[in-house]
Amino acid sequence: MKLGKALKINGREKGDLGVGRGKILLNVVLFLLLFADSTSGADGTILSSAFLDQGQPDATAASFLKIGIGARAEGMGGAFVGLADDPSAVYWNPAGLSQLNCSQVMFMHHRWAQDITYECLGYALPIDPKNTVAIAVTFLHMDEILGYDQDDNPTSCFSAYDAAILLGYSREISPHLSLGGTAKAILEKLEDEKAQAAGFDIGLLCDLSILSFGLSLRNLGTKLKFVERKHPLPTDLRAGIALRVLNDHLLLSTDIDFLADTPPEFRQGIECSFQDVLFARGGVEYKTQDQSSPPLTRPTVGGGVRISNLQFDYTYSSVKYLGDLHNFSLIYRFASE
Repeated sequence: MKLGKALKINGREKGDLGVGRGKILLNVVLFLLLFADSTSGADGTILSSAFLDQGQPDATAASFLKIGIGARAEGMGGAFVGLADDPSAVYWNPAGLSQLNCSQVMFMHHRWAQDITYECLGYALPIDPKNTVAIAVTFLHMDEILGYDQDDNPTSCFSAYDAAILLGYSREISPHLSLGGTAKAILEKLEDEKAQAAGFDIGLLCDLSILSFGLSLRNLGTKLKFVERKHPLPTDLRAGIALRVLNDHLLLSTDIDFLADTPPEFRQGIECSFQDVLFARGGVEYKTQDQSSPPLTRPTVGGGVRISNLQFDYTYSSVKYLGDLHNFSLIYRFASE
């Protein structure tokens, strides 16, 4: 598995990525931590992104922004733009925040490979029947990492993390149409190097009772500069449709995602509820490649339980080279809906 070129920080070289004792694991971790959703070729080679390959001017940065928020949405394969009816809407489609009838708080703990953890704490508040605001903080981190120099000798430990603050707003324009936006402050850090950027999302949601349609344009904003080069945020346009049948006890959803740096991605999800207490979910994500290679797929499976105002959700998925991923989230509603 090849992870790109050598990385220099403050004039010191952090090693030839993918070469030497112990460094393969180290560099897989760093690659995932800072650019968690880059392109994987059909031959298994992982292509580096902006920070790990400063010679790739068209690469995007802050790819941790592609990681979904909320175990429920992830359990449906990430097909959530046309649904977006819980606090995670501040990430998926801010227009969906207008569907909330009470204030809600959400906490997510996403366990990635090699002790990498993605956390989110969010809060959504309807301030009147037509306007809703939300705030969320996301944090991707791990324990300190032991570095290696070019000669395979251990160096000092260093830390790395990604973080973002999201501020969302949604307004109901009519009983069937809502608009929304999310502003973002983004920070990435690797050892002593830091990079900041500002971004924003805009969203639309059309709710026609059993059928809803959503559109979200995400990660517009300034560029991140690491070391010598500036790289844009991973801008994408996503459209989604959700269908509610059997008195809302069965939800079907489909999303298509047009990204700036990779081919389109497709997501499909399903949720079955039993007495609005127990929930079963499944989904699949398709990533298209070139015509000679089959699409990459990532199936997800999960479930949840709702007791009074508290809802617990869990999702399991498995990613090639990374292994098993576990996503847990809690949502507390401050009043009955």
